[in-house]
Amino acid sequence: MSKLVKTLIAAAALLSAYAAGAGNNAVDSVTAHVPDQSNTKRNDPKWLKGKATAGQSFVPTSNMISFLYVNIFAASLENKFVTKHERKKDDGLRLRLIELKDVQTQETEAIFCPVSTTIGGKDFFEINKPLTPQTPYYFEFSVAPESQDTFYYWIQYGGNNYQAGDVYLNGKKWTGSDLGFTTYYPVKLDEKNTIIEKLPEIFEIHFTKNLDKNKVNVFISGPCGISKGKKTWKGDDIIFLGPVELKTYSLAEVAYRLYVSYFDEDDKKYKTVTIPFTYKRKD
Repeated sequence: MSKLVKTLIAAAALLSAYAAGAGNNAVDSVTAHVPDQSNTKRNDPKWLKGKATAGQSFVPTSNMISFLYVNIFAASLENKFVTKHERKKDDGLRLRLIELKDVQTQETEAIFCPVSTTIGGKDFFEINKPLTPQTPYYFEFSVAPESQDTFYYWIQYGGNNYQAGDVYLNGKKWTGSDLGFTTYYPVKLDEKNTIIEKLPEIFEIHFTKNLDKNKVNVFISGPCGISKGKKTWKGDDIIFLGPVELKTYSLAEVAYRLYVSYFDEDDKKYKTVTIPFTYKRKD
């Protein structure tokens, strides 16, 4: 065990632990974002521009989708190399999320400008919409008619890595091929030791007040010691930890603890909020 890990564990043990939302505690809420449907394989780059569309069908297991990850970004071809552009607030990228019935149906009310949140250097699209579990859905990227932007993304051509859906290019299904994507659903965590059936990759912590960003530390302890992902602030009162890779070691049940340590300017001391959660494999 490294000196850093020992130091973090010792610090967590010495600091006072507070339940989220209780007493003089700056942590308002903690949400874990759990991967649901996913295809992480990719072998075929594509361009999205003009009237082109790129979509994917999927079947969720949860009744909510919080985030969608697709590595799609504004880009241009310069000297035969793809050059990624910085994300603008409205770069013309549009997203549609509907039940999978007829992807050609023009449901304009389902088309929106996706808001992205950068977490650990990756852009995740905020969806926050209710879904019906075990019902086929379809999401689709397009470009606003007035936009001159072009976008770059990847698919996995062949292999049928994600068997519950397929990629659709310009409304046409490519059977056995998939967009590179991951959908997430939210799970609220509190001091009651929440039971979860899949391990989260992202942790979202909301604070009741602005804190000194240099005096906030977030990490997870588990069977392999300390897991520390990248910390990403959203404004002055929300912090994301992740993406974090937690392991179950094929165990049926594994206990974890999320530690949120911060300096309280009012009391002039460090405090630590401890949020336990347990992975319990669904048999």
